[in-house]
Amino acid sequence: MSESSVVASSAPPEVVKLPEISSSGVYPRKRVHKWKYWYKQATPEAPMVVRLLHRAGVRSAHLHLASLASVGLCLTLWIRAKTVDQEQRGNAERRALFVGLWPPTLWLIGDSLESPSNVG
Repeated sequence: MSESSVVASSAPPEVVKLPEISSSGVYPRKRVHKWKYWYKQATPEAPMVVRLLHRAGVRSAHLHLASLASVGLCLTLWIRAKTVDQEQRGNAERRALFVGLWPPTLWLIGDSLESPSNVG
């Protein structure tokens, strides 16, 4: 490929302007370049999962207690993993580690339910 065939374009990339609809509850969109994905701006509305959990009657105390219970379950599974034979020990330890990922997730969802602005 010769140097003459490579042409540097100094023109800016095309920008697509999307309609902004905020009164109907649709997230307003930003201007994005045509080769990038469209994305949504953050809005003051509560996330859908938090609203659904609140409407279902789940409160922050429920998720905080579930978080503490999952710590106990993780410790129980980890101790039990030490009692099984060597062939099954790997799966038992992985199961305990998987359950060990639940507490921070449940605790943070409970924190988001605690704030009245997130309930909607």
